[in-house]
Amino acid sequence: MSGRQLGWTALILAMASWGSVVVTIKIAAHGLPVQTITLIEVGSAIVLLGAVVLHRRTRLARPSHLVVLAGLLEPGASYPLINAGLARTSGTHGAVIVGTESVVIVLLSSALAGRLPSRRVLLAVLVTAVGAAFVGGGEGGTASVSGDLLVAAGVVCAAAYVLVAQRAAMGTDTVTLTFWQFVIGAAVIA
Repeated sequence: MSGRQLGWTALILAMASWGSVVVTIKIAAHGLPVQTITLIEVGSAIVLLGAVVLHRRTRLARPSHLVVLAGLLEPGASYPLINAGLARTSGTHGAVIVGTESVVIVLLSSALAGRLPSRRVLLAVLVTAVGAAFVGGGEGGTASVSGDLLVAAGVVCAAAYVLVAQRAAMGTDTVTLTFWQFVIGAAVIA
């Protein structure tokens, strides 16, 4: 398999894993405590990343304060909040709220920069928010406000992580950054 094919295969596998996370957590939450589910998620990521670090023979430098902050935000805070919320609300609500992460990133980035996004971006944010409200609106099934709020809080942490990781990645090997991020997150969760 060529490097390009391997890259595409890895991307497709990552996409499938990311896309199935809400369903997987909803199913797992019927038999496992939320903390156990979260530790399994983070632990399996550490094992996989550790294997990549060993294979690449990457030297693990001491993590910077930005890498520590990244790990505190995601997975440290975001995973437990989202998983606890998914255990309390419907899969539809959870998936829709998780899907709004990009909107939260835009809003946080704009707030931190102290300026409004362009009209086109504001329109996209508005359309996304209205669509999310339309799809996830109303109580039904196992939906709950407390679960929705926990998922939303996790999404805010995940969005903040994206902004921190963008800065942390400058001059840092991304595999090393991600490995430390998950080790730090696992320590917080444990």
